[in-house]
Amino acid sequence: MAVEKLEGSKVKITFDVTKEMFKDALDKAFIVEKDKVSIKGFRKGQITRAMYEKKFGVESLYNEALMTLADELYPKAVSENNLMVVGQPELDIDFANVNFEEEFQFAIIVPVYPEVKLGKYKGVSAKAKDVAVTDEEVNKAIDDMRKKNSVIVPKETGKLENGDIAVFDFAGYKDGVAFPGGTAENYELEIGSGQFIPGFEDQMVGMEVNEEKTINVTFPAEYHEASLAGAPVEFKIKLHEMKIKELPEVNEEFVKELNIEGVNNKDELTSYVLNDIKAKKEENEQNRLVDELITKICTETAVEIPEAMINNAVNDEINEFSRNIQAQYNLKLEDFMKITNTNEEDFKKNMSARAVKRLTETIVLEAIIKEEKIQATEEDFEEMYQEIATANNVTIEVAKEKVNKLDVAFHLNIKKAIDLIVDSAELV
Repeated sequence: MAVEKLEGSKVKITFDVTKEMFKDALDKAFIVEKDKVSIKGFRKGQITRAMYEKKFGVESLYNEALMTLADELYPKAVSENNLMVVGQPELDIDFANVNFEEEFQFAIIVPVYPEVKLGKYKGVSAKAKDVAVTDEEVNKAIDDMRKKNSVIVPKETGKLENGDIAVFDFAGYKDGVAFPGGTAENYELEIGSGQFIPGFEDQMVGMEVNEEKTINVTFPAEYHEASLAGAPVEFKIKLHEMKIKELPEVNEEFVKELNIEGVNNKDELTSYVLNDIKAKKEENEQNRLVDELITKICTETAVEIPEAMINNAVNDEINEFSRNIQAQYNLKLEDFMKITNTNEEDFKKNMSARAVKRLTETIVLEAIIKEEKIQATEEDFEEMYQEIATANNVTIEVAKEKVNKLDVAFHLNIKKAIDLIVDSAELV
């Protein structure tokens, strides 16, 4: 047996087959194959070896005999050479140039976990971004709270403005003919929200109650309904009512209605909002920094990922994306692609890029774990299981029973590797 490394993180295992080994394999192959064929006058599986070879030829047993040998020899070769197989093995033999009456060789080619030649991963430079919180950000966050707690009241006088809510009828026409889905009565729309075709809401600004108007707009070229994509249309509208959002004052009553623990007045609300924004910005900056550092490390690392791993990673990425949009929007993948006007080729290209990036990062981080001999402690496991238990409102015993310890170890070790990278980084 010989083991040869090939390009693309593949390994070629070559086996020597003696005449005795192949004869034994042929006997086993016949037992399998005779049950698959029928000869007139004999029940299936009841023919003799001589009858089989006379009708089908001994050559018809060669492939099954080789598979039998592979089943016997391949697992042992993988074990003895500590190969981490990541895909399906392929039989490699040139039947035309092999004399099966003598000793011969055959090979199995298999994709294996890639070798990694790490570049620099400690002391990697990165530029830190400012996470200071401005007064404008705090004020906007508080205004958003006011909007969520606003009361909608009639606007008795004046004209329609951005931010107002219009109640109106509309009917859409293309080439003078009403098109499906283009008509509604007493429809409510916040002007300036961008929910309608570009230009529609802008042309409504300045209207008065009971005013009728014709609006001309053009559907976007990428509109999901092909018959309307890029088409100029007109809408006849009548404004029935205007409403406005009445925002509450930021006083103690408003603050208490927010029901935020430990927050009872305007100053405490301001402090709470500031700290909340700062915490989120720090978390986002940390995530961005980690991504930048790992991307740099991956760029300087030599790794050749086998196609089998990439294909599996792409399928996993697509399946995960499908589950997420099903859970969040109750949409099937094909429906999501139609709504977002995404073609299958571009979607798969995007998923492939994401999958390869994530896979490369994982492989590199695992190489760092191995290089640094990182290993989670029992204390680490206890903390993680407690976090899982708390998050899922179960006991730690249930968490330990339900969550695989190997998965927890993987998560903990990856986190330790990332912490090592970040802690040693040279931030400028």
